[in-house]
Amino acid sequence: MARRIFLLGLDGGSWNVFDHLFAHGVMPNFQKLCSEGVKGTLESTTPPVTPVAWTSLMTGANPGKHGIFAFRKTRPDNSYLPVPVNRMDMEVPTVFDYYREDPGFVCLNLPMSFPATELAGCMVTGMMTPQGQTDRAAHPSDQLDRFAAAGIDYVIDPKLQESAGIDPQDLFDGWKEAPEKFIGRLTRITQSRMDAVRLLMKDRDWSVFICVVVGTDRLQHLLWDEILEDGSKPITAAVWDYYRHLDDRLGRLMSDLHPDDVLMLVSDHGFVKTHGSFQTNEWLRRQGWLKKREAKKSPLYPVKVLLNRLGITRASLGRVLSEGQSSKLQLMASHIDWAGSQAFLSGPFAIRINLMDRETLGCVDPKDYDRLVDDIIVALGELKDQDGRPMISSAVRGQDIYHGDAGGQPGDVVFTFRDDLNFTAYAAELGGDLFRTDIAKKGDHRIDGIFAAWGGGIRNLEEEVRFSICDILPTVMHLNGRAVPGVCDGKVALGITEDDHSPDIDSNWKRFARSREAVSYSRDQEAEINERLKALGYLSDD
Repeated sequence: MARRIFLLGLDGGSWNVFDHLFAHGVMPNFQKLCSEGVKGTLESTTPPVTPVAWTSLMTGANPGKHGIFAFRKTRPDNSYLPVPVNRMDMEVPTVFDYYREDPGFVCLNLPMSFPATELAGCMVTGMMTPQGQTDRAAHPSDQLDRFAAAGIDYVIDPKLQESAGIDPQDLFDGWKEAPEKFIGRLTRITQSRMDAVRLLMKDRDWSVFICVVVGTDRLQHLLWDEILEDGSKPITAAVWDYYRHLDDRLGRLMSDLHPDDVLMLVSDHGFVKTHGSFQTNEWLRRQGWLKKREAKKSPLYPVKVLLNRLGITRASLGRVLSEGQSSKLQLMASHIDWAGSQAFLSGPFAIRINLMDRETLGCVDPKDYDRLVDDIIVALGELKDQDGRPMISSAVRGQDIYHGDAGGQPGDVVFTFRDDLNFTAYAAELGGDLFRTDIAKKGDHRIDGIFAAWGGGIRNLEEEVRFSICDILPTVMHLNGRAVPGVCDGKVALGITEDDHSPDIDSNWKRFARSREAVSYSRDQEAEINERLKALGYLSDD
């Protein structure tokens, strides 16, 4: 039986949060869903980063196939000056390709879905959409206007900073001083998102409906400690009100579904308390694998610092400089001596070898590659906490966890910290302490996300299940009566439904691999997206 599938994504959704709220009676509808259906863990990508994980969900493939490894990708003329990624950078078909001809397909706010696809159904893009880019943010192109006409103030991706150049610490401190404003804004955005869902559910004869809520992620980054309090503090009560609102909307959604419909809740990653930031490039420098350029050897570096202080950004310079000129200027002004560095932080929790004939100023001979990778993995394993325990839970070769023919810039070494001693690894700064504890974030990502299913044909399982994020697309397509594309690494989550017939595999999946026209951001759009990522603590000044 082909069923309608509603896939609700809770960005950063994590059982250590939801179970705590269940215990305090904050989310009765979600708790009811879990008790009547299936509850389990959804294993994210490594590392568990938003663009990588959501891309694996929408393709059913690992990063080695889909080619997205971070928020940004390298430029052909400069390995060290990345630009933001978007859906056109994906190298395998996505859910939008498979459902392109289905007028019943609806998708709202899925990160990495920009630019919008011309399809028979309806979509509005999500995170990584430039502010004001309404012409390529929706299909039909007037969908946002339709929401507005219905009184829905639809916000694609909340911009947390009022202007460019605001330090994330100052930004987050400001929200903490007035958390009700921050929480209220996220609540209104979630309300509008779910109002849009209800409108489209009534207006369209839908078959697959995807919607992602991002407020969970934003709150858990900033107010992690407060969320896990007992509710007696005013700030905790205010945060819990957001989850109460979300739960109320979930309850309405459950009541709006037909008994034969399937409701699935997923997250791109889980969350855990973070203890600070691991300054990876500084660690590489102290190990002798990265070389800092002395200011006196780079007369442009002081100029770069001055320009940054004056608010003159790369985008500003881009209005008067060509791409090539801007790239050369960046190389000359960098605080890193690229030609003298053997390794560098290329993305979250990812170290890249500065390999000859691969990187712009590569200096590592290919014959030394394996030795250097092994040395870095060993050195990461030697990072110890105060009790002498290893801080790193995993440090592996990228080629051991990514498989496929995709391009992109995968880390040669990919590492993660222990959940009970989490540190972020996004910052590229040099100098200072190896482990900074004065960062704005109080919560950050973990690999274990959430999975829950409820509704038509879903079994009531007492034991919790465990699936991969790559399993979601195959499961959705199978339950929706479609064959599973052969390119998918994920498997159908058999066992959660009463109908356990084996899935059909579509070996001719390449017919969906339509040629993609590259979509480049303008200099202003690139700068705006980078500012938003910095505000969330995902990027630092390079």
